[in-house]
Amino acid sequence: MDSVLIAAEKEAQAGWVKLNGRVTLESGDLLRVAGMFFLENEAAVLKLDMADCLFMDSTIMGVLAMLSLEARKNSIPVEVVNINDEALGLLKGLGVDRIMKFVEVDSADMNWKKVSSSYNSSMDSKVILDAHKTLMDIDDENVSKFEQVVACLEAEMGTE
Repeated sequence: MDSVLIAAEKEAQAGWVKLNGRVTLESGDLLRVAGMFFLENEAAVLKLDMADCLFMDSTIMGVLAMLSLEARKNSIPVEVVNINDEALGLLKGLGVDRIMKFVEVDSADMNWKKVSSSYNSSMDSKVILDAHKTLMDIDDENVSKFEQVVACLEAEMGTE
């Protein structure tokens, strides 16, 4: 993964998370934590800037779905900003697009801060498991795609 960036837009009370480059499972927990930070700290809207997202794996799409569903519980809108056709196609392929709003907004002037963390496979296993369970919950067609992944992770974690 290239990077996950965050920014706060005080005037609009918006929390921004930007996904750059190839965003994969190694960044799943980082993305979840960044998004949840804004949801838990009274952001009026969570904006996910995906203009420069070249690729995302199923874990990242599951985390995006988790954030969107968590925001809904608190009536906080989630906007996917400036998504490119490739990334939109990936989200549509798993039905994630049905639970998100897509907008075009100028984000060039945002004061982006790079977020980093070290990959921790045991911590991230739970995020990966939860992400894939969420994908299965939002679209029945995803059950056959991810039931083996979920079963393997549950067995590995001893949570069957």
